[in-house]
Amino acid sequence: MNNETLEYRQAICTIVVFLIGSSVVLGINTDTEQDSWISFLFSAIETIPLLLMYSRMTKFYPGKNLYDISVEILGKIAGTIINVLMIWYAIHLSSIVLRNFTEFIEIISLQETPKLPLMIAIIVIALYLAKSGPRVLGSWSIIALTVISIAVFMTIILSVNEMDFSNILPIKEASFKEILFDSFRSFAFPLNEMVLFLCMLNNIKMDNRPYKAFLYSLLFGTLILLSIMLRNLFILGASNIEALYLPSYSAARTIRIGDFISRIEGSVSLNFVFTGLTKMTVCIIAATNGFRKLLNSRNSKMYVVPVCLLVLAICPYTYLNAIEMFTFIDKYEHYAFPFQVVIPIIIWAGAEFKNLKQKKTADVKA
Repeated sequence: MNNETLEYRQAICTIVVFLIGSSVVLGINTDTEQDSWISFLFSAIETIPLLLMYSRMTKFYPGKNLYDISVEILGKIAGTIINVLMIWYAIHLSSIVLRNFTEFIEIISLQETPKLPLMIAIIVIALYLAKSGPRVLGSWSIIALTVISIAVFMTIILSVNEMDFSNILPIKEASFKEILFDSFRSFAFPLNEMVLFLCMLNNIKMDNRPYKAFLYSLLFGTLILLSIMLRNLFILGASNIEALYLPSYSAARTIRIGDFISRIEGSVSLNFVFTGLTKMTVCIIAATNGFRKLLNSRNSKMYVVPVCLLVLAICPYTYLNAIEMFTFIDKYEHYAFPFQVVIPIIIWAGAEFKNLKQKKTADVKA
């Protein structure tokens, strides 16, 4: 069995779980209150052109990832600079997710526990998944997506009595400009973090259907995240969501069926374990593929341990505290824009130009 390649179905499940990621507990950052769901739908629509661009690059260079394509398109020096930047983004994003993990655990249960042992325990599991290969990650993602879907569905059903459907009113109180501006936040986090899958294209078996793979993943991920957003909105209301750091966890805590069903918030914690570990593992594999290209190696797995140690070393310095972590989310779209938009567009434009040039050359010879 080839453990280096995600099957088509596994790839879709992995992307969906990756998209859900930290948002399952941190929520989708928005300033449009009860219109947040409209803003999120706009961000999903804005993501589609970039996914079509990813698919075009996959068609042009089957079996090659972003690191290979950048060097081929931009040359060794410029391509290497781009690759170093993408490696940094993958490592930094992994450290951010790891810090989200530790802050979440500390906030909800283990206030007096030092962060480092928690970080080590989590990174060891992510290291094992990354070392086991993409195929194992894909199997893990299928299980994770099944558990997450059931948990989200059950929390929605069990919380119907706690919901106030008037919380969604008035619809479109925010102006179109405010909704559009706010949509760029969820465009950056979490939707367009999918850019890291370009760094894993050599590990994904697209079956000549890259368009469907990316678009189906966006559709399924959007539906799950939208369900979570609306559930939180109906239970908590827009003002409470804005005031809370962990809206999904807080919403789940309100669910109580008689005297025998309570503590449903544990399902949110379980979801975070599945999604967080998947997201970290994808980031780690993306970074190891970059080091493989950078150091001209044949085996990317030899860099899994060094990358995990880098993530562990950076994590404590990512934020000073939980407040700073949530504040950074407001600035994240500016930080992520070059990695998520500028770099892929440069490489895609170069690929389109090279493809057009090759067609003209072929026509002249014919």
